[in-house]
Amino acid sequence: MNPIEFSQRLFQSEPDSPEAATLARDLVEDARFPAYLVLQRYLSIAGSPEQMKAKNVLADLRELALVPLAGSAPLPDLDSELWVMRTMVEEVVTFRQRAASVLKGLLSNRRPVPPVLEGSAYQPPPGARVCDMTYILLHRLLHVEMSPSDYLGMLRADRDKRITEFQNSRVFRSEFESQL
Repeated sequence: MNPIEFSQRLFQSEPDSPEAATLARDLVEDARFPAYLVLQRYLSIAGSPEQMKAKNVLADLRELALVPLAGSAPLPDLDSELWVMRTMVEEVVTFRQRAASVLKGLLSNRRPVPPVLEGSAYQPPPGARVCDMTYILLHRLLHVEMSPSDYLGMLRADRDKRITEFQNSRVFRSEFESQL
């Protein structure tokens, strides 16, 4: 979609209208198209120059490649599959850090959270302040139990035990309860 078409469609749509939602979906699909194309045609060709080019394009697309990568079928070669996993996690971590840097300045804001419009999916608890909500959000973004070097320094049996404990934890189960 070109800038003129976008401007026309945006001008003609009302806030919260189906037209505005369709416009947003179309923009997202247009932006993700290169990632889908590269994934389908080039990433699965193990060891080829095309595969390396595909990896470079996907890495440069950053967050626009996340959904296509997450929805892709497992790749036949383990190196490429590990590359996909690392790339997705690195982008999520980078995005998380950017979001946290925006939020950190709000920790000093002691004003009450303004009321949210009726029908909104999220209603803040009564008496919540901006700093309280920021603390909760930052904690969700940044809470890390263990460093990779600490974990990898453990014996294999201890790592297996940690994995099982994590899979049975309340945090893990609440995050994936719809998939369990």
